[in-house]
Amino acid sequence: MNPRDEVHEFRTAVDRQITSTLAVATASAGQNLQFGSGGFSWVTPASVSFDDLAPSGSGSPGILTTDGATWSYVSYATARTALGLVIGTNVQAWSAKLDTVAALTWAANKGLMATSSSALATFDLTAAALTVLDDPSVAAMVDTLGGAASTGTGGLVREEEPVLVKPELGTPSAGVLTNCTGLPTAGLEANAVTNAKLAQMATSTFKGRNTAGTGDPEDMTVAQVLAKLGCPYVLASEAGNPVRTIGVSSTAEQTLCTLTVPAGTLGTAGKCVLEIIGDITNNSGGANSYRLKVKFGATTAYDKTSSFSTGTQPRPLVVRVHLCALGATNAQRLTTELYHGYLLTATVGNGDWGDFNGRAFTMQGSAAEDSTAAKALAVTVQNSVSNANINWRLYSAKLVCTP
Repeated sequence: MNPRDEVHEFRTAVDRQITSTLAVATASAGQNLQFGSGGFSWVTPASVSFDDLAPSGSGSPGILTTDGATWSYVSYATARTALGLVIGTNVQAWSAKLDTVAALTWAANKGLMATSSSALATFDLTAAALTVLDDPSVAAMVDTLGGAASTGTGGLVREEEPVLVKPELGTPSAGVLTNCTGLPTAGLEANAVTNAKLAQMATSTFKGRNTAGTGDPEDMTVAQVLAKLGCPYVLASEAGNPVRTIGVSSTAEQTLCTLTVPAGTLGTAGKCVLEIIGDITNNSGGANSYRLKVKFGATTAYDKTSSFSTGTQPRPLVVRVHLCALGATNAQRLTTELYHGYLLTATVGNGDWGDFNGRAFTMQGSAAEDSTAAKALAVTVQNSVSNANINWRLYSAKLVCTP
């Protein structure tokens, strides 16, 4: 028999069984046709009323549950506990703020901040900021930022009450800053800064500004102040009884006087005068030649030899060397005046004036020294004869600037 014929016979047998059952047994309302080991039969299913499942306390809200065998009606709270969904214990309650967080666009290296009581936003969180944020204390943060490891010096120094922020300048009032560092000029109280609060000054200096251009105040010397005022002033001097004696038993060149012209004193149109007071003695019993030189820096501007006759008395001596700039810092003219007295003995003192037997000489020379650097102005003498009774004496020398 082919398969199609077998299926046909099976269906035919089933139809006969159903027809026989329907013909013999009368079905009641609500029954269902059921197939079992004995064939088909009508059965009445078990019926359950929802009223029978009502929880204790009629009208309480709840939910219908089953354990696979029976049905029961439980409250929502009991159901949440059974399901592991207790709000606040197992799950998060709904929050508008969490909705705000969820709505943000997240990205790497971002921080979260509140912009109002109900709004949030992200901000850039740099790697540098993270090196500070992970520090456990303020001290550790200072160390990270480059401060001293403890109390030493460094980029930042921790100090509870630094002296600089505690000056006794009074109490701030009327918007005037009186108790903080780095006071702006507008914040200084009138007449509040006393002389004691100013920087200390050296003796014989004055507050001013010698450097060209606008800038901070400077401590100026007397010479600088007089120069600014156009007044003559002493650059250097020496005095004694005598200051020095030269030429005794010597034919070597010796310095009668040398004083230094400070750098920049001459400029391009300045003038200095070296004035010498002294005397000359030639009590050797014979004539002596004297070689006189006037020098500025490394330049010998004047060099001349003259002789004096012998005599027991000293000749009074006055020398003035006028040094002036010639329109440049490296061009100078030196004019020397030399006065010496005659050998006559006065009623009091030495020298003569009645017959004008004294001598007055004027000499000149030039130099090309860089006066922007300090240079010595000097007068030297050299004897032609070595004798213990020959000498030049210096009593006073003064170098004066005449702007």
